[in-house]
Amino acid sequence: RSSSLIIGPGAGVPELYVEVQGIIAEARCYGDTPADCGAVHKALVGWTRHNGRREIAVTGGTALVYFVVVLTQPALFYDETLNDMPYFLVLLQATVAEELVA
Repeated sequence: RSSSLIIGPGAGVPELYVEVQGIIAEARCYGDTPADCGAVHKALVGWTRHNGRREIAVTGGTALVYFVVVLTQPALFYDETLNDMPYFLVLLQATVAEELVA
């Protein structure tokens, strides 16, 4: 096993025809131990403190992220589908451009 970060849909439904929108996402910080989960979470928090826009890979190509804010404190869970691998769960708020950028 190893450490990883999974970011997926959180609360609400995205507006399909809005170019720039705010979204809520769920981030899972996986690790072999709770301490490893904490290291992944620390890296995520560092990434959210980046000033300026950034491009990220998405299913359809590339999207533009304006900002990301961690909304919640990490909560420890164990993923039964991964042999009870621990993970920290946090919610993120982001403003993104859904249209692809070059």
